Order: sequence, then structure tokens, then C-alpha cells
Amino acid sequence: MTRVILYPWLTLGLLVPLAYWCCSRWVFALAVVNFGLALQGLAERLGSSFQGLTLLHLLGVAVVWGLGLWHQRHKPWLSRVLTEGRDPELPGELEQGLDLAPTAQNLALLGLGVLLYVWSFVGTWVDLSEDPLWNVGDPWASLSAVGLLLLTGWGWWQGWQEKRSQPVSSWLKDAAVLISLVALALLLGIGSAVPLNVTAGAALVLFAPWIVTLLLLGLSAVLCWEGLQQGRRVRFWQGLLGLTLVVLTRFFEYPTGLLAKSAVLVACGIGVIWIGLKFERRIFSRS
Repeated sequence: MTRVILYPWLTLGLLVPLAYWCCSRWVFALAVVNFGLALQGLAERLGSSFQGLTLLHLLGVAVVWGLGLWHQRHKPWLSRVLTEGRDPELPGELEQGLDLAPTAQNLALLGLGVLLYVWSFVGTWVDLSEDPLWNVGDPWASLSAVGLLLLTGWGWWQGWQEKRSQPVSSWLKDAAVLISLVALALLLGIGSAVPLNVTAGAALVLFAPWIVTLLLLGLSAVLCWEGLQQGRRVRFWQGLLGLTLVVLTRFFEYPTGLLAKSAVLVACGIGVIWIGLKFERRIFSRS
């Protein structure tokens, strides 16, 4: 029991510093994967329903994103501490390996995108469990979850202290991620508190998938915009993939003719190719 409860904290306390010391993105990615597995074990200890498991994974996404924000603020200090006593002939390589914020953001966006995509289906809300989100009878597991929530708040607060004086474009993505996390958590909390056989529960099943779909579309649009503004291929293609996936999924989820499905599929393919070529041309003209 103690091992399951401490597993998330051991992962953050041992593997994340090891990743910084080794200046290795792979070690950091391994730490994040282990952290997700630790949250899975914590959810089993709490006896969580599927909604509770999703809430814990949302908390994990928030923790990883908070680590990225904390890193962006304290990177100069980290560089000074970790590069002290190392070979001075390789500062560029050390600095490149030390920049773990993009890895944290990419992994957090992947996790958040998967959660939003899963909960954008109507069937997911229809099959909501009436079990409680988690068993509060296990105080140590609950205390571990509360501690992770406090750690998340501290990491986000640290990051946003630096972004207050920066332009909107620097924190728009953070705001989109925060809104998506909070909105999905609130919807899950309402879904666990309201029975599906009442009017409010039926309204939730009707509107919640579309709200989550709008969240996913908004997040994808922000990523596309960031990729266009900063010339970042990864961000642009992340956003474009999200937009295309949402359009195709919603179209194929509901009954339509085979000819219409084929036309939409062809149109999406042509649109992705055209937008991608325009983006690459813009990047080439800048360089």
C-alpha cells in the first residue's frame, strides 16, 4: 500500500532530477510515463471509477505541464547549477539537452488530447458509472492526490509569474490547456453527481460531448496558430492533426451516406496537403 501511494512522488523526486542531471529528454519522458503508471496504481488504490481515473490523469497532465512552466522560469538557474564543473567545450550540447520544457509540453498535450478525444464521444457519457469518483476511505491515497494537486498549483503559479508581463501569444496556449483541464474536470464532477435518469443528467449526455469537442477544436486551433506564428512544424502539425481528427470522427460517428463520407475524406486529405504545403512555403520564405 505504501509503495503505491509513494510511487508518484518517488518518480517525481528521483527520475526527474536524474533527467536534469543527465540532460536527457529520454530519461524525462521515461519519468513521465512512470508517473502515469503511478497514477494508474493510485487510482486502483482509491477504487476510482472511469471518471475518477480520468480526473487523476488530468491531474497528471497538469503536473507535467506545471513542470514545463517551472522549467521555463528557472532554466537560467538550472543551467548555472548543472553545467558547473562540466566540460566547457560543449555548452551548446548541454543547453540543448537541458531544455526539457518542450518534452514536458508535448507529452502533456498528447495526454490531454487523448482524454479530450475519448470524452468527445456520446457513448462515453451514456455509459457513465454511478460509483463515486474515488473511495475517500483511504486517507493516505487521498492525501497523496491532494499533495499532487498542491504541487500542480505551485508549478503553474511559478510559471505564470514570469508570463504576466509577456504578450498574449506567450500564455495563450497555457490558458487553452488550463481551460480544457478545468472544463473537463467540472463536467466529470457534474456527471458523477447527477443521475442520468433525471433531466439534468440527460442534458449533460446531450451537451457534454459537444463541449469537449469544442475544447479539443479550440486547443488544436491554438496549436496551429502558435505553429504559424513561431514557424514550429511540430506545433502546427499537432494542431492540424487534432482538427482533422475531430472533423472526421464527428462525421463518421453519425449516420451518413457512403458517398458523403468519401467526399469528406477526400476533401480533408486535399485540405491537409494544401495547408501543409502553404505552411512549408511560408517557413521556406522566412529562412
